[in-house]
Amino acid sequence: MERKYRVKVNGKDCDIYEARVSAVPFHSGKEIERPIEHSEMSYFINITDDKPIDIEVETQNNFSEIVLRPLSKKIETETENKKINFSIKNYGQYVLEVDGEHNCLHIFYNKPDEFSEKEKPHIISAQVSMT
Repeated sequence: MERKYRVKVNGKDCDIYEARVSAVPFHSGKEIERPIEHSEMSYFINITDDKPIDIEVETQNNFSEIVLRPLSKKIETETENKKINFSIKNYGQYVLEVDGEHNCLHIFYNKPDEFSEKEKPHIISAQVSMT
């Protein structure tokens, strides 16, 4: 299946993950599972960095409208042809809607974990001899 988006973070290609999600905001409660026709693909990236990030999203198709949520963050975007560029300075969860709320790109921007010497995971290694 061809990807809806291509994403670069700080100039480097970024892995994009897919998840099947509900495409309709209601559920009759009669079905155990929704029919596949009531679902759609959603996309997400997971970024861990200790500094602000620059994101470039390239879409498969031309678009007429984009919304980057949460709106309260007031992140400015620049668009050119099929590309959307923006910077994120604050850790959190963001959603890029391209021509509507369906098939969104979810962006998870995380602070790196910091461990004290006491909390650091311990790694045990062993040598195996095959004689």
